[in-house]
Amino acid sequence: MGGVVLAGVLAAAGAIGAGRSPGAEAERLLAALPSASSSARITSVPVERARDALRRAAEARAAGDAPHAPQLEDLGLEWAQAASALLRAARAEAEADTAERDLADAEQRAARARALVEGAISRKSRAEEAMRRAGSLASPSAAPPPPASAGAPRGEP
Repeated sequence: MGGVVLAGVLAAAGAIGAGRSPGAEAERLLAALPSASSSARITSVPVERARDALRRAAEARAAGDAPHAPQLEDLGLEWAQAASALLRAARAEAEADTAERDLADAEQRAARARALVEGAISRKSRAEEAMRRAGSLASPSAAPPPPASAGAPRGEP
């Protein structure tokens, strides 16, 4: 939580340094959030709290409570940043889920390919063994080749 607060303070300081008030930066962040129903469901609570803090800041200014108005704007900015971070996290999680599914599919395809290769190797080995057996069975029944000198006449007068 301390990191979120520090990030909010640094962002508020950066927004002020850039000439924008924390309230204006919060409004910019809120306007940049998509309005799709899936996004709204994820960010509804922080967006509601950010808008509430910004409304309270405007009411504090209108009531002359100048010291608390900037604090409420800072709070609104922190909630707007939280909504933005939640949306980024949800998108990253969705991408990770997709990558995980793709990996599982690739692993299944690799396992199937491995099984096919192993089957082909096994069939090849069985075929080679059958050929060796067939060759060894055929050799004893076949007549041996005649010697090279068997066909030549021997020293006959």
